[in-house]
Amino acid sequence: MTDTDNLSRRRFLQGTGAAATAAALAGCSGGDGDDGDEEPTGTTTERNDEDRYRGRQIGTADSLDPVYATDTTSGTHIQEIFDGLTNYENGTVNVETLLAEDYTVS
Repeated sequence: MTDTDNLSRRRFLQGTGAAATAAALAGCSGGDGDDGDEEPTGTTTERNDEDRYRGRQIGTADSLDPVYATDTTSGTHIQEIFDGLTNYENGTVNVETLLAEDYTVS
């Protein structure tokens, strides 16, 4: 048996790291597998992209209880699940009412 028959730990880790990176990049490529040869069927409806949430979270939500949640991932999920009393209008500091009918600033 020669020295080239033995696989060092470093070489093994480099190979598995490269394979894992390639698999991760292939998974992120986003292809839907459609070759485009199919004819559309049925009726089409307009989609409103403003109502669609498109985002990715790295990590898991620790809690879905708004009182105990302290991480960003949980906060994002909670905001999508629960309605609050008020919220900020998008891109402004103006407060809009959601569940609250009226409010006063003290």
